[in-house]
Amino acid sequence: MELCLTAFRRNRVRAQALLWSVLWQLVAPGAVAVAEGDAVDPRYERASAYIDLHLSEELSVPTIAAEVGLSHNQLTRIFRQQAAATVVGYIRALRVERACHLLRHTTKPIAEIGASVGMPDPQAFNKAFRTVQGRSPRAYRHAGATHLVRPE
Repeated sequence: MELCLTAFRRNRVRAQALLWSVLWQLVAPGAVAVAEGDAVDPRYERASAYIDLHLSEELSVPTIAAEVGLSHNQLTRIFRQQAAATVVGYIRALRVERACHLLRHTTKPIAEIGASVGMPDPQAFNKAFRTVQGRSPRAYRHAGATHLVRPE
């Protein structure tokens, strides 16, 4: 939250993205579930927590690996074991999941939603969204338009 307040003074959009990250962690800690009975690797938990905190920023596998004290290959192997996904696939799925929530529950412009989940390029956001959801963000929003929270 302190980071949100600091960012608010410099960049309101960045602060809003950070706040969404904090709120999302409160609502959905550990977004990707590990199979029941499997032990959760603490290195995976550290990496996924780092990704959650920095989802609205540009993320790369080498940066994440360095932040949690692993090599690129170790991080990739751990994510394949724990999340049954690549690191990039995990990040994409998490960004799209958060975008889906915003599309369903807000009237924010689609480009702004893409930027707030770490995908400021509208074309890249649209392509990633279609890859995960099988339809465009606009089609997704229109399918659930009855659930939008309209500002008064």
